[in-house]
Amino acid sequence: MDNYRISLQFATAAYSGSWQSGWSSPSKDMKVVASHGVVATDDERCSRIGLDALREGGHAVDASVAASLCLGVVGLASSGMGGGSFMMILLANGEAQAFDMRETAPMKASEDMYAGNATKKAKGALSIAVPGELAGLHRAWRKYGRLPWKRLVKPAEQLAFKGFKISPYLHMQMVKTESGILADKGLRDLLTSNGPTFATRRYLPQQETSTHTQNDIKTWQRGLL
Repeated sequence: MDNYRISLQFATAAYSGSWQSGWSSPSKDMKVVASHGVVATDDERCSRIGLDALREGGHAVDASVAASLCLGVVGLASSGMGGGSFMMILLANGEAQAFDMRETAPMKASEDMYAGNATKKAKGALSIAVPGELAGLHRAWRKYGRLPWKRLVKPAEQLAFKGFKISPYLHMQMVKTESGILADKGLRDLLTSNGPTFATRRYLPQQETSTHTQNDIKTWQRGLL
């Protein structure tokens, strides 16, 4: 198999039949040479989790699912099960497929439900769409995945339960939205310690995690949580 030569600005893991320590800061350009595959995310931990899925015989979709669920934990300000995403797949035979996992409006949504109130559009229950990421990932996995779904969920679940070091970017997002976090008990309990303080490199335990991803996906999309 020809080597893949890719110039990236992400934390990258290369699979060439043996481990390669090719990690860098997302701010630095790097070149990776690999024989069997490459996993690139903006977090080293998630790149490694995706690479583990490949090394265990998983499809590229398996790696994508595992890495995406990881990003939803360590990058919770910009990714996760509560939102949406896209997935584009190019198979070895040249066939391409796209999965649209973007959020959708609730069934009872209407054009005038905000009644001109900009606050309701930006905050509160009426501002929230039905998330699509998890259902889309599960659908792609059902079609192409090789590893058990539970195996793909487990690394992100362990990160969430054991805690993890927050990145400077996540810390910046937390500080930027500090007033909203402190005003919400759930977010306040999750993201602060010793009062209203955020530490740049502390461990951030997530008690609520991806438990539902091991259950019926329809429950997550349509049921009561």
